[in-house]
Amino acid sequence: SFSCFSPIPFVFLSHPFLSPSSFPACFLQVKMADTVIFFYGDHEVKHELCWYGVNASEDDDLYKKANHEAAARAALTYIPTNSEEEESSKRKGIRSSAICGGNLYSLNVPIGGLGLRIQPSANFRGVSLRRSRCVALGPYIYCIGGFSGLPRPRAYLDRVHRFDTRSPDSTWETCTPMNVGRIFPRMAAVDGKLFVLGGTLEKEYQNLNEYFDPSTNKWEFLPPIPVEYGVSTCPIAVFSEHKKFVLCSPTRCLLCFDVNDWSWTRMDGGEFLSRRITGIRGVKIHACQKKPAVAGLTIYWFCPHYLYVHAFDLLENKWFSAPVKNLKMEGDLDGIECFPTLLHLHDELFCLVWDDCNLHAETKLTQIRCTILQISLREWTLSVLVKSTQTYLLDNFHLVDAVLVDGALEENIKSSTDGRMEENIKPVKRQL
Repeated sequence: SFSCFSPIPFVFLSHPFLSPSSFPACFLQVKMADTVIFFYGDHEVKHELCWYGVNASEDDDLYKKANHEAAARAALTYIPTNSEEEESSKRKGIRSSAICGGNLYSLNVPIGGLGLRIQPSANFRGVSLRRSRCVALGPYIYCIGGFSGLPRPRAYLDRVHRFDTRSPDSTWETCTPMNVGRIFPRMAAVDGKLFVLGGTLEKEYQNLNEYFDPSTNKWEFLPPIPVEYGVSTCPIAVFSEHKKFVLCSPTRCLLCFDVNDWSWTRMDGGEFLSRRITGIRGVKIHACQKKPAVAGLTIYWFCPHYLYVHAFDLLENKWFSAPVKNLKMEGDLDGIECFPTLLHLHDELFCLVWDDCNLHAETKLTQIRCTILQISLREWTLSVLVKSTQTYLLDNFHLVDAVLVDGALEENIKSSTDGRMEENIKPVKRQL
């Protein structure tokens, strides 16, 4: 049995959200005009984290439209300096582009598509950051935790850094450290606060979840979770408009934390807990072990093993699944090696950020795909349709995750600068 903690606010209710009649059938979230996707990962040679900002404020087919416009623009602006350069460019399929200082390359997959080679919006050098994780809070990207490589108990780092996407001369700021060192923490940005859970060495992890309030510049511990719960392995679904987040354990109940009431609520998992699929080597795994996206009061996961989208309606306690039609035509997604991220843009549009397991045939660059999906849940039927795919070509890159950021500066989108950020004791300004 699990020992009880000191009395804290904890509510046992069937549902912590409002009644179904309070919500329209359509999605509640509204797209911001300047929403930007920042995907990040490891540079496999330079041992640094790299962030790439790309514009996510597109309508259904804007990615395709941008490709066509970019191709036409490149054809008009391409002026080779000599015959050797011209011949080399023809062989490689390269066309200089005025868009974001990148180069456009022809792609074999998707057929007839174009790939844009881009440079990082920001870099952060340091092996210790390899096991950190990032989250967006307003216009800031926070980089949390990391691994020092030293023996315990100093192996897990309490470091916190942040990058302001609104400024062209932004530096990586060193913020107030956490109370506890962590690797691969689970995080949620709600009501202007940053919540960090799990990823600790200590056994009493139930007591060690904490939050950061930028207005006070302090880290404080959250109320302990009064049930045994493996937080470090639980995806977190964030309901920003309701000021709540939900821990989605594949083996335990769903747990909701209400920022307004500052209390935990135990929810009925129902169908969610019973949903298992046959994974690698025939082992049964839960269908939703990846980072989810949220639209309205429905949680969505993308399952790379069978190219399915799964959805769980919190109000109705119902589960839905549907294949992603035609995704194989957009590239080669490996369900074992790939860790895709599903992000909700607006209405029925989502963006799936994923790492194609094949390098670009001619340049041998990593191919990061941003695929726009239309996910519809109507009359208890889920359907998923691929709308478009934009491909970005990167050097020695391994994708870790992606976040949505509001209010980023245009200069930091699609990496129009070649400047770099380097980790040091003090912040290092970008060299333009």
